[in-house]
Amino acid sequence: MIAKELEGKVQQLSQQFHDKVTTIDEKLTPTPPAPSLLGLISSTLPNNVKRLSSAEQTERRSEGLCFKYDEQFKPGHRCKQSQLLLLDVDITLHNPPKPLDHHSDWKIPIIETG
Repeated sequence: MIAKELEGKVQQLSQQFHDKVTTIDEKLTPTPPAPSLLGLISSTLPNNVKRLSSAEQTERRSEGLCFKYDEQFKPGHRCKQSQLLLLDVDITLHNPPKPLDHHSDWKIPIIETG
């Protein structure tokens, strides 16, 4: 008797949840991909990034100068012109590592009995 009551409640609950299930219309168009940051940046930007050698960095640091402009660098310093640098990294492996063969080092111990 208790089993029949429980079975009835389970069927009732499953029917309630079944009625709430919705299906996805296959005719919907997929969400378009987000625009790439690289597509937003023009390839005609001037390449005026100032590159300092390690010695130049050390010299400017010892003199208390900004790395970009000839002005004093102090707490709260802001350069005259802001800039955005983009680091493009190729994450593909040119020489992928060989998979490890964990079984090649296995030794089967010899156990003598008797």
